[in-house]
Amino acid sequence: MAFRAGPELANLEFIFGPRFASISKGKLIITSLMPFQTQGAYILNSQGTRFMEQYSPQLGEQRSGMGLLALAASKEIMEGRGPLYFDLRHFGQEKLSQLLRVLPLRLGAIYAEGIDPGRELIECRPLNLHFGTGGGIRIGIKGETSLPSLYAGGICCMFPGGTEVLSGVTLSICNVF
Repeated sequence: MAFRAGPELANLEFIFGPRFASISKGKLIITSLMPFQTQGAYILNSQGTRFMEQYSPQLGEQRSGMGLLALAASKEIMEGRGPLYFDLRHFGQEKLSQLLRVLPLRLGAIYAEGIDPGRELIECRPLNLHFGTGGGIRIGIKGETSLPSLYAGGICCMFPGGTEVLSGVTLSICNVF
C-alpha cells in the first residue's frame, strides 16, 4: 500500500530471516522457534552437533544474526545433515515454566503436540525469508513519512539498526512504536 501511495521507501533489497518452523509428525505446529534462540536454546543437526560453532565460533547460535543462521542451516540441510532441531533439554523445569509464561503460544503449542522440551528435541526447518527489519517506509522521529499526513510505525518501516539482527528484534520495534 505504501508503494502505491508514494512515500519514500528505503533498503528494500534487505531481507530478514529465517523463521525456523517446528514440525511434528509431518505437520507444522509453530511458524517460528527463533525466540528460543536468544533464551539459550541450542540448534542441532541430525548428528546432534551444535553446527553454529563451526560457522561462527565466537557467536554460536545464541548471538549469531538471522542471516548467518539461515546460511548455516541451509548448508547443513543441503549437505545431508538435516533435519535440524532446537534443543531446550538443558533449560530445567524452572526456565521452561518461565518461558511458558513469556512465550505461551509457542511453548504451549509444543506441549499440546505431546512434545516435552525438557526431554525431547524439537524438530525444525527453515521456513522462509521475509521482509522485515532491513527496509521499508522511511520515517522521521515522529513516524512521519515523505507523504504529508501519512504516518507509519513498526516493522513496515526502515529499521535504523542495520540488517543483521538477532531474534527478538521485532519485539523491541513494537515496544518503540
